[in-house]
Amino acid sequence: MRNIKGFTLVEILLVVALLGMLAVSAFSTLFGAKENFAFLAEYKSIISVVRQARLQAVFGENIDLYDRYGIKFESDSIVFFGDTGMPFVYEPGVDHVEETVNIAEPYEITFSSGGADFPVYLYYENGTGDLTSYGTIGPELVLMEKSVVRRLDFQFTDGEDLIKYIYIFQVSGIAEESSVPF
Repeated sequence: MRNIKGFTLVEILLVVALLGMLAVSAFSTLFGAKENFAFLAEYKSIISVVRQARLQAVFGENIDLYDRYGIKFESDSIVFFGDTGMPFVYEPGVDHVEETVNIAEPYEITFSSGGADFPVYLYYENGTGDLTSYGTIGPELVLMEKSVVRRLDFQFTDGEDLIKYIYIFQVSGIAEESSVPF
């Protein structure tokens, strides 16, 4: 009797099936990671604009050019600009745009503070970083008093299962990130 060493067809098919399942799992994980990275990159670009506006105001950059740095939040874009004088609205062609972030599909940002809606304006006073915020209620632009609206809440989502929050505290003007609502 001969002793033949090797693999049976069943063993080979089991190994091939196992490798196939591992490959499918790896590709699905890779695809999910790609979606998560794209979502986080978009989110980080938004929060970095808010932080940059406050930073430039606190350090008094271009204090001879601007009274304040502003951010105009819309549901599909954010504009960071240098502002002088009145009124407290972003005026294309008058205010100097520092950066614009267009929110790509399928992402969206919502605002849920003080009963206000978009557009929302944040103004950081140049040299101090003091925050003044305005929201829209109907056709009116209204000041969101710090004693009434202590925190500005923005929710960034992909419309399905990815959600991140941006909280801007009225007293300090600091923007905080969160994965959970508070």
